[in-house]
Amino acid sequence: MIMTARTILAACVAAAFLLALPLPASANPDEGGGFNIGIAIDLTQLAKKKKKKTTTATPAKKTTGTPAKSAKKKPAAKLAASKSGVPPKGETRFRVGEVLFIVKPAAPETALAAVVAAQNLARIAEAELALIQRTVHRYAITDGRSVAQVVAALEANPNIEQAQPDYVYELLESAAGLSGLQYAHKQMRVEEAHKLSMGDDVSVAIIDSRVDTTHPALAEAVLASYSSVDNPSDAPDGHGTAMAGAVSAKGQLTGVAPGANLLVAECFSKDEQGRMNGVTYNILKSVDWAYGQQAAVQNMSFAGPRDPMLSRLMKEAAAKGTVFFAAAGNAGPKSAPLYPGADENAIAVTAVDKAEAVFNRANRGKHIAVAAPGVDVVVLAPGNSVDFSTGTSVATAHVSGLAALAIEASGKLDQKQLRQLFASSAKKLKAPRDAVGAGLVDAAKLLEDAAALAPPETAQQQ
Repeated sequence: MIMTARTILAACVAAAFLLALPLPASANPDEGGGFNIGIAIDLTQLAKKKKKKTTTATPAKKTTGTPAKSAKKKPAAKLAASKSGVPPKGETRFRVGEVLFIVKPAAPETALAAVVAAQNLARIAEAELALIQRTVHRYAITDGRSVAQVVAALEANPNIEQAQPDYVYELLESAAGLSGLQYAHKQMRVEEAHKLSMGDDVSVAIIDSRVDTTHPALAEAVLASYSSVDNPSDAPDGHGTAMAGAVSAKGQLTGVAPGANLLVAECFSKDEQGRMNGVTYNILKSVDWAYGQQAAVQNMSFAGPRDPMLSRLMKEAAAKGTVFFAAAGNAGPKSAPLYPGADENAIAVTAVDKAEAVFNRANRGKHIAVAAPGVDVVVLAPGNSVDFSTGTSVATAHVSGLAALAIEASGKLDQKQLRQLFASSAKKLKAPRDAVGAGLVDAAKLLEDAAALAPPETAQQQ
């Protein structure tokens, strides 16, 4: 039977949150035979009127010329022993012809220029990373050698502290149907949790693609924005907008933590082939910026290869109180672990559907901590609209929002405490642990347990 877009939407209106008004819409079949639905809804009146100031920080412009001298840095925490930065055999998820490296702080001032000359490199850019008190240099390989060869040569230089490829990551989202219209909050018991906390004034960073900061459901939530990409997009992207809304949308389509402050960092953009992806260099800058903005939580709804520099930055931030939530990945049960979800410094999240069955394309692994709704979920879309999303991305955003609720209720929580709280409060599922971790998140139980950890003065205020 062929159903028109308006017929489908009529059923949606009868079943869920949409206003009882005729709604213009468009539906296009996706490759899996389902539908991607774009619903044009005026949400202008759905947000509260109190506004927060939105600021925009922009990365330093690229310069040209001779390599800059490596600035002296104060010694940071000693770099823990790690594997070589040379990409593993068969690993191709990185920018060809580019390399990233860090010069040792004790190296002579001439070290950078000497390395560049010896390795036939051409400067592209560099970024100061306050978290580790280092400068990461991004250079082009000009003599035709492979990235692996250049990384190995750099590691052999006594003045180089770390070297690796500029890895490429992908956002995690799949086409969704209509079966799960607005079920996610009920499944997580979010309304009960909101009696104890709304996530007020807890800062959550969205490390993603460009967010539609003008969307009425987000306009009051975004505290600051930043772009680390070479050419910031003029148009907002659906993925970043959806993740931001899942955390802190305000109005009829409410995020998990509507009181949270959003710090939105654009580090994913379209490449020359039109594919949306992010690279190590840009992600490092965004994570460092979010830390500088005092983000309590950083949401990472993307996946890719193991990345020593990103892991180093995350470890330093986690030691200073930042909590990272990362998507398990949508590569399927037989896929190798994807990062940063499999990184020890992140809490990995997988997705389940309305029936509490694990998303069939989700990655598996012992590193998965918890599961959240992530199949056919209603999300915000650019242009004052909503859409539907499936994948471990949106599940991760839900859990980042829950973390904000728990942090407000308790006063302060670190990664170890939040990991334990999610594990102890989760609803046990029939699926094996490597598929769903501790189980399905239970917001109400999580908040009860988090409130019990609050100091006396915080508990009295609640």
